[in-house]
Amino acid sequence: MKTVYILINEAMPGIIKIGWTDKSVEERMKELDRTATPLPFTCYFAKRVDDPTFVESKLHPVSYTHLRAHETSLHLVC
Repeated sequence: MKTVYILINEAMPGIIKIGWTDKSVEERMKELDRTATPLPFTCYFAKRVDDPTFVESKLHPVSYTHLRAHETSLHLVC
């Protein structure tokens, strides 16, 4: 099973990071902490699932006004 997560970052109000990992969410947040984010991410939601691609696709709403994509990661602006 893999984990689908929603992360938030105090330095980026209104932006959420939706993704999935086969590692722990804590490990994933440590990986993201090595990127250009000014503050560490906080886990808002995490759930172990059988089909993370399907669940992640259902978490991405269709009515966002702006979507910022960077390679394989998505940051949604609420």
